[in-house]
Amino acid sequence: MNRDNVLFTVCGLLAGFIVGYFVGAGGRAPAPAAAASVPSSAAPAAGGAGGPAVSSSPELLAKVKDLQNALVRDPQNADLELQLANTYYDMADWSSATQAYEKSLSTHGTDPNVLTDLGSSYRNLGEFKKALDMYERAQKVAPTHAQSLLNMTLVYAFDLKDAQKAQTTFDRLKKEHPELPRLADLQVQISQLRASKS
Repeated sequence: MNRDNVLFTVCGLLAGFIVGYFVGAGGRAPAPAAAASVPSSAAPAAGGAGGPAVSSSPELLAKVKDLQNALVRDPQNADLELQLANTYYDMADWSSATQAYEKSLSTHGTDPNVLTDLGSSYRNLGEFKKALDMYERAQKVAPTHAQSLLNMTLVYAFDLKDAQKAQTTFDRLKKEHPELPRLADLQVQISQLRASKS
């Protein structure tokens, strides 16, 4: 296997890792389709323009309809709004998920998993600044929250191509969460980004 093939293989493996983290929920079980997906490192944001179509499984569509009907009866119920947001997230309907997560923030605004899922929804819409704002908010609420810190690193590295900030957040991630899988692969990608910038 030549050097290019090895590099392509490593990039492909890391790509699967990254997509899995963005598609998987911050603190929830990943979406059924996402659990089997292979990550893609510098792939376009999932969902939104250029991403895969929104999942339209009959179960998820029925759940959305039930939750929407329940919200008509109880429009101030933030727990129902959060369930709806999570369902849209599982469907990869990032625009609807974002709107529903924003509505649920009135009562769930201190939940780092909700903030991280909202950030990932923004990320998948290509709104990287808003995504980082949500991840930073999650970190302020819960400084040991691994998913938000990892997602910050991934946005800096693969979406914004900011090698310095990616390395800074990665160093903190590695120090605080050495148990996370594939950190060495992520460091390789950040090192390559840093080398390309010099």
